[in-house]
Amino acid sequence: MDTATRNRHLAHVHATAKALELEGEKYKAWLKRRTGKASCADLSDTELTALVDSLKASLAQWQTVSQLTRELGYSGFEDERFRTIVQRVTKTDDARLLSRPQLGKLTAVLVKAVESRRKRALTPPTGTPDDHMPAEGRIPHGPKEKAPTVASGQGLSDAAN
Repeated sequence: MDTATRNRHLAHVHATAKALELEGEKYKAWLKRRTGKASCADLSDTELTALVDSLKASLAQWQTVSQLTRELGYSGFEDERFRTIVQRVTKTDDARLLSRPQLGKLTAVLVKAVESRRKRALTPPTGTPDDHMPAEGRIPHGPKEKAPTVASGQGLSDAAN
């Protein structure tokens, strides 16, 4: 591989790490998990090309995760709700360190969560509309609830007393 291509690949890896907010030790752990090496300088041309290809493929997955988390109202990688889901699904503390299979599992769980939220938003509440009102404002339904009777010349407030 020529120097210009290698430099483009290195720039792509570093831009991805920056987008994932990976710096220092987190960057090294992420790279080591993906490649077995803690520095791009130690990667062969073949390894670097494979890493870039993998990053391009996972970019689409990350875009999907980003869209789903926004729809669920999460604020990013540090959102406690998102971190809890990541931990439960992948047994990993940091979403930025996920492998592609783990990212796929996370995406599937987020899709189900969004679908569930959409269903709940479309489902009308159960019961009658009056079930959601305080008792004094409800219209009586059934034998247990009697409507106040109004004798001639009395108002409702007088009948209730």
